[in-house]
Amino acid sequence: MKKVSIKRILIGLTAVSIMSVMPALTVYGQETGGELTPTVKWYIENGTLHISGTDTVPTTMMGKKSPWSQAVSQFSAVSIDDGITAVGMNLFIGYKNITSLTVAGSVREIGGSAFNKCKNLTTVELKGAIPPDINMVVFYGTKLAQKKLIVPAGTKATYEADPLWSQFGTIEESSQPADNAATAQENSTATLTEPCAIHLTRTTNFVGGGVSLQVFLNGEEQEKLKNGSTIDLQTDRVKNELLIQQGKNPVVIKRFDATSGGDIKIEFSFFFGALKIVE
Repeated sequence: MKKVSIKRILIGLTAVSIMSVMPALTVYGQETGGELTPTVKWYIENGTLHISGTDTVPTTMMGKKSPWSQAVSQFSAVSIDDGITAVGMNLFIGYKNITSLTVAGSVREIGGSAFNKCKNLTTVELKGAIPPDINMVVFYGTKLAQKKLIVPAGTKATYEADPLWSQFGTIEESSQPADNAATAQENSTATLTEPCAIHLTRTTNFVGGGVSLQVFLNGEEQEKLKNGSTIDLQTDRVKNELLIQQGKNPVVIKRFDATSGGDIKIEFSFFFGALKIVE
């Protein structure tokens, strides 16, 4: 009987152990896909990479490849499907194969650099009545003045009024209504019985540290935001829009709901260009 070395057995066991903790690939027809989280999955079908589920698509950290990085030849379109609520940062940095992007109305936010340097992206179609929150670097390096934005029927004026989405060179309406048209109208002009306090803090960092930024709450200019400072605001509206701007350049926009007598803490990072509700 042929002897098997202890070394070979250990190598085999190690390989089995590694495979057991790796996320399994799921086969959709002849295409591949898998899990990003227990509630978010991806798959490629007919040249489109779909991200589906019921949660936030997690951020891909700098230097870490997305799970579909070895399948770039299989897709030229990306679809963020209905049910996804937000898209994390850095997801498709430098993907030159992407020519079109479709975003469901359920998506409320797209993280910084998510489509950074996607130079061949020509068309973005949004399905929501409310523009998803973005910042100045979501599409950095894609020359938005040369790109087309397709929005739901009856929403062109809304997107043209948005300081960031309006940077697309062409904005066209589709023949389809918004996924969430009814939701967008709910409480759109509702007021609070008691004002809600908002505490906006800018984290201390070296990036843009010496620059004071303009703050607009529901279109009204507020006190300037300095590096490491906190300013106190208040709103009497249920639906709110907070915009940070540097000179004439919009940096980031965030939409959020307020409650009567509530207290909201929001953190802004110039480095990430991100507004985050922390409490």
